[in-house]
Amino acid sequence: MIRLLSVCLILVLAACGTGDAVGSPQSENPLAGRSFESTGVTGRQLVEGTVIRLRFARDGQLAARAACNHLSGDFSLDGETLVVGEITQTNMGCDPSRHAQDEWLAGFLRSRPTWRLGDTDLVLRQGDVEIRLTERAERRQSTDGDPDGTRSTRLPSPPASAD
Repeated sequence: MIRLLSVCLILVLAACGTGDAVGSPQSENPLAGRSFESTGVTGRQLVEGTVIRLRFARDGQLAARAACNHLSGDFSLDGETLVVGEITQTNMGCDPSRHAQDEWLAGFLRSRPTWRLGDTDLVLRQGDVEIRLTERAERRQSTDGDPDGTRSTRLPSPPASAD
């Protein structure tokens, strides 16, 4: 009886240690949980005073902003390709150049650009367009998927000192 229990225990432990468990470092998406802001764009002139912001949530949702509207959709990685599903966006009353930039970013993201990630730098490329981004240090915890944090809740502050 003890021998049978020992064999069963060994089989159970062996089964637990095989394969790639969901959420293990080997299967984790390297973009998930990270936010980036553009540092340069080649092949497209951005509207003056605007940047591109991307937030890759751990649940597979991408939140983006290029000028005026908020964009969102599912994302995944297929090798060196960023795959973004259907994109939804807000419909703010933007001036034509900002509206066009939002539409352009939505199209770029849907075009399955290649991606390359360094320590804190992300490069997305499709054709002659390259977007260079750097990781943002998150100061706020978003409550609505907004990559700007404009409708976000601040993280709790540390307690004030007695001085």
